[in-house]
Amino acid sequence: MTDLSIRIANALKNTLPSSEIASILEDAMAANGAAREAYAQAEAVALDPLTHPDQVAAARVTMNDAKFSMDRLANGVAALNKRFDEVLKAEEAAAWQVAMDAAEKRQREAADRLRDRYPELAAEIADILAECAAADRQIAQAGGRTRAGVLAGWPGMRNPLEAIKLPMPTGSAWPSKGCGIR
Repeated sequence: MTDLSIRIANALKNTLPSSEIASILEDAMAANGAAREAYAQAEAVALDPLTHPDQVAAARVTMNDAKFSMDRLANGVAALNKRFDEVLKAEEAAAWQVAMDAAEKRQREAADRLRDRYPELAAEIADILAECAAADRQIAQAGGRTRAGVLAGWPGMRNPLEAIKLPMPTGSAWPSKGCGIR
């Protein structure tokens, strides 16, 4: 019990990880259970009318010691539970802060990359969108017929761009509904 008392006091006074506090808490609860068992056994001996008076006196001392151990351990367990909760909460907050710092760093790096590359990417996208608009005009000028009209009867023909709907500066989407192979 003395070693356990020192470990309990150490856990309450010093900064230990929650896993160590949990281990000490387990040991304290086990010791409390053992003290309860010792108390019950000593009580049975002390209250037995067939027990010799010398043994009754020894059993009462054991009961008194066990009761003191139970009370002291119960106080220790209550304090350890409170300390465990505090430490666990602090550990979780520290882990959250590490994750948040990493996420914010990643966010800043992505924003920096976007800021650095956006002018080049925007110009490239604008060129591609202009090419898409020119292709739509070319299709419309081809006798007013769309690819869908020309290839309508061909089995298995699908527009490879069917699922892609890109926003255009005019507010419409490309490819337009009438220009796809269906």
